[in-house]
Amino acid sequence: LCYGIVRNRPDEMGLPKIEEIDLGRKKDDLLDRPPIFKALIKVLKNKYIWPPFLLFAGVHGAFIALTGTWGISYLVDVYGLTPRAAANYTTMSVLGLGIGGFIIGRVSDYIKRRKIPTIIYTTISLISWGALVFINGGRPPQAMLYPIFFLIGFSCAAFVMCWSCGKEVNHPAFTGIST
Repeated sequence: LCYGIVRNRPDEMGLPKIEEIDLGRKKDDLLDRPPIFKALIKVLKNKYIWPPFLLFAGVHGAFIALTGTWGISYLVDVYGLTPRAAANYTTMSVLGLGIGGFIIGRVSDYIKRRKIPTIIYTTISLISWGALVFINGGRPPQAMLYPIFFLIGFSCAAFVMCWSCGKEVNHPAFTGIST
């Protein structure tokens, strides 16, 4: 599908060439690219970049720790599952992330807001993690694990908003480094 759909340049899909788009801009809109270190310093000094950064690190970091590091070990040790069976639960989280990312993007674009979907998703994340950690002393009934793991992945998609926020709160010349 990628070979049949993805193209290297916009003009291969009947869209204007990049050069044509750039020529259509006003001269003031064309930005000089600052040196990377100076751009990084400017981004780090921006107080509005820190909330999305911390949200990204917390929500996505916890998700990666669960699905990539200790989730399977936890399920094997606590529930006595085989590694293969335990992997199904972490796969459920990854599936949740895929669906959640699609939905949060659509909702955010539809309502033209980033904050509300992000708050809702992070609240779902907090509740999901709370269920995993606190129900029955960190051992919720096995029947609850699929929904919990799915919701952890689904709500982890809040980090997608961090890219948009990072881009929107910084100068356009710093888009790459801010995201």
